[in-house]
Order: sequence, then C-alpha cells, then structure tokens
Amino acid sequence: GMEGNPGLEGLTNKAWLKVRHEFAIMEISQGTQCQTCGLRFTDRSVQTKHLDRHFRLNRRLQRQAGRVVSREWDLSVEEWCDQDDPTLVEVRKQERKKD
Repeated sequence: GMEGNPGLEGLTNKAWLKVRHEFAIMEISQGTQCQTCGLRFTDRSVQTKHLDRHFRLNRRLQRQAGRVVSREWDLSVEEWCDQDDPTLVEVRKQERKKD
C-alpha cells in the first residue's frame, strides 16, 4: 500500500490525493510562518535573515512612494531558479537596471 510517504507514485494516484493525510499536513506546517509571505522556517537565524530582507524591501519601496512601483508576481523560470528568497526578486531587478 501507500501508507506514509508515497513518493512520486502517490502524486499521480488520484485516489490517494483525495484522502486527508495527517503526516503530510504535519510536515508542511512545521516551524514558524512568515506573516508577510507565508514561508515557514525551522531555523531561527534563517528566519531572521528572511525578515530582514522583507524589512529592506519595504524600506526601499517606501522611499519610492512618490513613484509608481509595480511588482512582478509571475517569475520567469530563470528568476525562480536563481532566487534564494522571493522577496529579493524586485531588488535584483532594480539593481540590474542600474548596471
């Protein structure tokens, strides 16, 4: 059977996907959740760095308050693979424009 972690087989098994699996819920809800973006952290130092990035991005956006600033919600494959934190995408785009 497919009790516990089903691996890739379970991801293609529609009957398995329709059943509530407590182990999966427990696995994805571990750690502390970021109140800004929803990412979860079990390492406090990683979470602190992540929150600092949100702070820096928000401060930068506040400085640009007089100008129109749009955020990219759909990332290219390159951007998605390249990022270590989704909050840095906008910062990196602006830095590339300066170069």
